[in-house]
Amino acid sequence: MDIAVPEMPINLLSVPGGRIAVKVSVPARPPVHAVLPAEKIVENLQAIEQNLGIERRNRYMAHQHAMVCASIVATVTDHIMTEEVSIGVAVAALWLAMNHPREREEMRKALGTYLRSSGRGCIALEAFADQTFSLGVAPDPIADAQLERAKTDAAALNAEVRTAAD
Repeated sequence: MDIAVPEMPINLLSVPGGRIAVKVSVPARPPVHAVLPAEKIVENLQAIEQNLGIERRNRYMAHQHAMVCASIVATVTDHIMTEEVSIGVAVAALWLAMNHPREREEMRKALGTYLRSSGRGCIALEAFADQTFSLGVAPDPIADAQLERAKTDAAALNAEVRTAAD
C-alpha cells in the first residue's frame, strides 16, 4: 500500500497546530470532516476499542479492521451527522490508520513525523460500494487525487467538527 502524501499541501480545512484533520467519504453521502486534538490520540483510540468491543490482542487482525470500516460506513449512511456522531466516525478512521493489519507502523511513523514537524496531520478514508476502501495519512488534508493513490483492501472527546460537502 502506498501512503498518500500530497506533492503540494492542499488545505481543504484550516487545521491548527496540535490537531489531526480527518476526512471520511462514503458512497452517496457528503464527506464528513473533523479535526481531533492530537494530545487525545491514545484516549480516543482506547474509547473506540471499548465502544466496539475490540480486544487489545485482536486490534491488528484484518477482520477487526473490516468490522470497524463497516461500522463507519453504516454510521455515515444511517445517521444524521451530528457533532458527536462525526467525532466518533473520525476517531474510528484514526483507529483504522493506527491499527492497520499491514501498514500500521508506516502510518504511525508518518503521522508522528507530521505532528512533530508541523504540529498537524491528516487521515483520509474513502469507502467504496464494493466494500473496499482507501486509507491515507498525510501532512495536510488530502484531496481525492492523493487519496486514490492510497488504496488498500481490506466517543472521542473535545474535538472541533465540521461536516461539509465537497
